[in-house]
Amino acid sequence: GGPPGGPPGGGVSPGAKGGSGSSGGGSGGSGGWEYSTSPWNLTVLPTLWGSVLRLLDCDVTGVVLPWLYVGSTFSSFAWHNEDHHLYSVNYHHWGAPKVWYGVPGAEAANLEHFLREKLPLLHAQSPDLLLRIVTMVHPSILRRPPALGGAGLRVCRAVQRPGCFVVTFPAAYHAGFNTGFNVAEAVNFAAPAWLPFGRSSLGRYSSLGRAPVFDHDALVVAAAQALLNPNFLGNLGNLGNLGNL
Repeated sequence: GGPPGGPPGGGVSPGAKGGSGSSGGGSGGSGGWEYSTSPWNLTVLPTLWGSVLRLLDCDVTGVVLPWLYVGSTFSSFAWHNEDHHLYSVNYHHWGAPKVWYGVPGAEAANLEHFLREKLPLLHAQSPDLLLRIVTMVHPSILRRPPALGGAGLRVCRAVQRPGCFVVTFPAAYHAGFNTGFNVAEAVNFAAPAWLPFGRSSLGRYSSLGRAPVFDHDALVVAAAQALLNPNFLGNLGNLGNLGNL
């Protein structure tokens, strides 16, 4: 997983995903409005009230510290979903459009099964193939009915232009390409509804022999402690039944 186009996570320590956080803001807006404090600033959004990631005890680049992406004509990002099945948000700052394809998180297991069947040798060599973000499959093949050799999945398409945000939901697979030179920024966030998805992602990491990017259990403990703080609860939202996590 990780932000669109980024390499997969490999550890539990800060900076586990490699790279460095981009400079998300500090420039002033019109009428005295400060971009640096706006909730739409991607350096601010991951740790807003309402995002569980504000309870993390470390800053993980690409997860709570955004990455800046510079695209060129036909540069691409392969099929993947986010680390820990997090939400992601991508903002297009400038340049040529970015074309996205997405498969709903509810069909993630079907996509993974289809690719294991179609690429058995690659999966035998690298069981964590999809975590490496190197697998490109034409969307029409994923959409095509199984009787015609496809996966029969729902696949959506979006064209992102400057000034537009693209949000991906937990476990949803996405891929795409750039139509020319552009600059975009991406980061993760986690609404309380994400917690069960995060728990399910740990089984996948374990089965593939991969370390998680951060300590999910510690995050759940921090969320449970936050429930004891009325101010925290009022701003974080309904965390549901943490006993099931």
